[in-house]
Amino acid sequence: MFRGDEGLFDEAFMYGCPKFITPSPPSFDNPTATAPQEAYLRQRSLFLRRVQDTSRLPLLKQYLLLYSSISITKLAGLLETDEATLRTALACLKKSNYCLQWDGERDMTSGSFTSTADIDFYIDTDAATGEEIVMLSDIVTTRHQADLLSRHIVKFQEIVRDLEMPPRAAAAVAAQQQQQAVY
Repeated sequence: MFRGDEGLFDEAFMYGCPKFITPSPPSFDNPTATAPQEAYLRQRSLFLRRVQDTSRLPLLKQYLLLYSSISITKLAGLLETDEATLRTALACLKKSNYCLQWDGERDMTSGSFTSTADIDFYIDTDAATGEEIVMLSDIVTTRHQADLLSRHIVKFQEIVRDLEMPPRAAAAVAAQQQQQAVY
């Protein structure tokens, strides 16, 4: 699947997709006018088109990580594509990097869009040449890394402390923790 083999995606879709139904009844006067698999084939073609559109996004992201700024023409040359397709891929990458985060107050479909990517970019025009440039803004780090790291440090210190304890003291601490867990 990583190499973009459409046959594997087609097989996975066929196995995991729900059973699609058409919104209109079949024509009993002309049974060949509507195929029974029409809804499935439409959904399958949309899915495979989406797979094809997003298959080059990891390569695009890798090129963006290499440069702090790169012109659209140079990036299109590296990806061996035209500028219009590159703009579409950039928009697709930008859209896939945001998700709706529920704010907890109103209904479940409300909230604010939050970036889930490790990079953020925008397109700007170079004042000297007038050429459009993809500018990579500061790399967005995950906010929870510091909390995760500090929790793991505390756990590691507890493990080291427990290993350095004499066996009787360690058994007493384990028994005390079990009693606290029961209550």
